[in-house]
Amino acid sequence: MSIAAWLKLLYALTTLLYKAVEAYQNYQERERGRLELLLELRRKRDQDKEKANAIAARPVPADDQPILDKL
Repeated sequence: MSIAAWLKLLYALTTLLYKAVEAYQNYQERERGRLELLLELRRKRDQDKEKANAIAARPVPADDQPILDKL
């Protein structure tokens, strides 16, 4: 092979490697964004559960107790 052919091959391989690294970095960024979104949704779900548990733990007002006893 001539030097020109070797240089073309080296250039092609370098370009291919660069594009592969760039694609992998883009994948990592998308994955990181997806995981951050999932984490945010889980935090919101946990906060909603805590709010629901706090509401459920409240004592029943005395005015509503006779209605609950009939049920």
